[in-house]
Amino acid sequence: MLHDVILIIGVASILGTFVGLEVDALFLTATLTILSFSVHDTIVVFDRIRENVAFKRPSETFEDIVNISIVQTLPRSINTQLTTLFTLTALLLFGGATISDFVIILTIGLIAGTYSSIFTAAQLLVVWEHREWQTWFGRRAEPAPAHS
Repeated sequence: MLHDVILIIGVASILGTFVGLEVDALFLTATLTILSFSVHDTIVVFDRIRENVAFKRPSETFEDIVNISIVQTLPRSINTQLTTLFTLTALLLFGGATISDFVIILTIGLIAGTYSSIFTAAQLLVVWEHREWQTWFGRRAEPAPAHS
């Protein structure tokens, strides 16, 4: 979620400098909507990982399970985002100048949120599972307990 917020604020800063985008109540609404989409996508991916861990075969590693789970949820996520993008495109074309900034921020955030929930959050879960983050701070990583 932090990734999504930082990206949205960065894009809004650039657009504010060059195009004159203003941060207002619609910007806050777009930010909160993007966060909710991102959280929902992340929950769907993590729930699929949880379901697939329950049916793990002995030859599969945790990375394999995460990869399989991402492949299983990818069509659903793409379909959801495309449906929303079609609606946002219609709002951009027919909605008028009042909500155009809202739609632009929402579109950029929707793409970034989908990317982060599918490709970033799942990889952070693998890092967390193997406790690789401990080696980043100078400590030796201990093996993660085996799932039963």
